[in-house]
Amino acid sequence: MFIENEKFRNIFIGIMLFGLFVFIVGLAFSFKVIYWDVRGKESTKATITSINNNSTTCEYIVNGKKYAKKYFVNSSTYYVGKKIKIYYNPIRPQKSSIALMRYFILIVPFIGILILGISGIGLIIYYMKYIRPKM
Repeated sequence: MFIENEKFRNIFIGIMLFGLFVFIVGLAFSFKVIYWDVRGKESTKATITSINNNSTTCEYIVNGKKYAKKYFVNSSTYYVGKKIKIYYNPIRPQKSSIALMRYFILIVPFIGILILGISGIGLIIYYMKYIRPKM
């Protein structure tokens, strides 16, 4: 019976380490996407010109020149004519990204926290059931 208890503990420690890994890697990628990918870029408003099943095409103006770009994202809040915020490279304005989608990556560290919490609860149950001295 004690061997099964050790397996139980080791499984939750493994899950906890995986959750910690997901959290740290997710946090690093989130920081990269949220901070470094927009560093040195400027923002402007773009107008949605067309929406397909998996893409959205927008037009925006930089220094009097009109640019159009297809983004492979879609949202239920998008409609033709809607203005959205984008970030563009001032040296190459045709390189741009939608501002709102960059916060979507925060889901990854949140999943890591959930995994850590669930495995922590499992270890607490293990401790309460098998390790804590009986009263």
